[in-house]
Amino acid sequence: MTSKKTLIIFLTLIFTSLFLFNCEDNPTEPVPDPGRRDYVWQADTIQVPFFYIYRMWGSSPEDVWAVGPGGALSTTIWHYDGESWTTDNISRGVMPRCIWGTDKDNVWIGSSENKIWNYNGTNWSENIKFDVSNGNGISFGDIWGTSENNIYAVGSSGYGENRIATIAHYNGKEWALMEFPEIHYNFVLIRKEDKTSSSYFLLGHSEHKMALFEFDGKALKLIIEKNQTSNSALGFEEINDELFFVIDNTINKYQNGEFTSIIEIESEHFYGRIFGRNKKDIFLSMNNGFAHFNGSEIEYICNFRNDMSSDMIVFDKEIFILSNDLSKDLNIIFRGKYFKN
Repeated sequence: MTSKKTLIIFLTLIFTSLFLFNCEDNPTEPVPDPGRRDYVWQADTIQVPFFYIYRMWGSSPEDVWAVGPGGALSTTIWHYDGESWTTDNISRGVMPRCIWGTDKDNVWIGSSENKIWNYNGTNWSENIKFDVSNGNGISFGDIWGTSENNIYAVGSSGYGENRIATIAHYNGKEWALMEFPEIHYNFVLIRKEDKTSSSYFLLGHSEHKMALFEFDGKALKLIIEKNQTSNSALGFEEINDELFFVIDNTINKYQNGEFTSIIEIESEHFYGRIFGRNKKDIFLSMNNGFAHFNGSEIEYICNFRNDMSSDMIVFDKEIFILSNDLSKDLNIIFRGKYFKN
């Protein structure tokens, strides 16, 4: 009897060990369900001569901002309140290229001509205009932060070999500008892995190349540099406190100085940008719509015939997709909501 009981205990331990070793590395981390695709779609249009929207940001599906340069100075900032898109038709000296906020009463715009603007819940106002060493104006390509006391605006001043990469930082009280004369890239994106990390990542574009940099708050480190071609892509996005990196037709993780491919995108239409809620709910920007990765397969969820798809906002149950038809000065915002909540 004793030997039989001992054998049962021994086999139980073996099976328990096999189960534990075959689980994921972090068994306490919940595995997300595959992302849903049952959206009901509506399309809104904003058409202003020589104006098209660059970026969107929102605190909720009832509070979404869309901005871009061109056209009249009174129609570069638009707002969606859950019912319709409107502009206040106030002429401002701002040519928006990027937007981000901490909440509905604290929204920031990165502009051309060295300017950053702020919305306090009631009014837009110019927050700062920088002085630049080479006398050229800064054009900010992205603005983003982790809190109201830690915001970065990135871009460049000048052109070609005279271009100077720039990073501006806001600590909640004042802005400080950093210039990198040896780096001739225009920064168009900045993100951080998580709140505990000390490193930021920046994407830079030039006339013929694109590059990815790591930034510790003071110095920049080049990670990867690529020639710009019709088939090349380079970028990244924060999805559920994880950074996912795009290199050509693959989505990668970056750890210990190396890229590891986790998703391969077998489509010539992939446009290089990604958005999402988690690693099983990732949206892919295509040059003829948006596709979706649900953890196992990629499928189109929204097709359209326009020049490009340029931005997206992902909420819990709704998504906003921006498409620009440059030939018609037409901006189309596709709004998708779950068919059944």
